Amino acid sequence: PENDADPVVFGVRKPLANWNPFWANLQVYDYLLFDARKARRWQDKLSIWFRRTGWRPADVEARYPKRQAADAGFRKFDPPVPAPLKRYVMGQFLVGITGALIIARLYAQAGASAVLLPCVLLWMQLYTLGLLNEGRQGAARLEWLRLAAFIPMLAVVELASGVVLVPVFWAAGAGYIAGSGVWLWHMVRTTKSPVKVQ
Repeated sequence: PENDADPVVFGVRKPLANWNPFWANLQVYDYLLFDARKARRWQDKLSIWFRRTGWRPADVEARYPKRQAADAGFRKFDPPVPAPLKRYVMGQFLVGITGALIIARLYAQAGASAVLLPCVLLWMQLYTLGLLNEGRQGAARLEWLRLAAFIPMLAVVELASGVVLVPVFWAAGAGYIAGSGVWLWHMVRTTKSPVKVQ
C-alpha cells in the first residue's frame, strides 16, 4: 500500500547506471544474451527470447542468481552535475529538439536517405550529452569532435539529398558552432568536474 512517508519510485527495479541512450535500449538484450549463453539446454537458449519478462532458465538462475533490488535502499542514478554543465546540456538538448523537427521536415521533403546523416548528428549529440552529464573523462573532447563535424556533415547532407540549404541556415549553423564552442571552452575552463579535459 502507498504510504506518504515512503513515496512511490517509478522506473525499472535496477537503475541504468549511465545516460547512454543506446545502452538504455539495448541493455535488456545484453541480459538475455548472457542468460542464453550460460544456459545448458538448447531449448532454454532459444526459448529465453520468447518467454515472459524476467524468466530465466533454472540452471542459469542457480549458478548466477540475480539479487532483488531492495525498495528501502533504492537509489536512482543521479550523479552530481555542476550548474554550468547543466545549463550547457539543457541548451544543447533544446537545439536537439529543434534538430529533430528539422529532420522531420527534411524527411517529408527528400525522403529517408536524406535524413540518415542528420540522424547520426542527433544521435551523436544525445550520446555526448549523456557522457557530459556523467562527468566521463574525454566527454568534452568528444563534444568538440561533434561540433567540428557539424558543418562538414551539413554539406554532405546538402549534396546527398539535393535539398539546397538557404544561406540563413548556414549562418545559423555557423553561429551554433561558434556559440557552442565558446560556451564549452568557458565551461571546461571554469568547471571543477571530471568533464574537464586533462
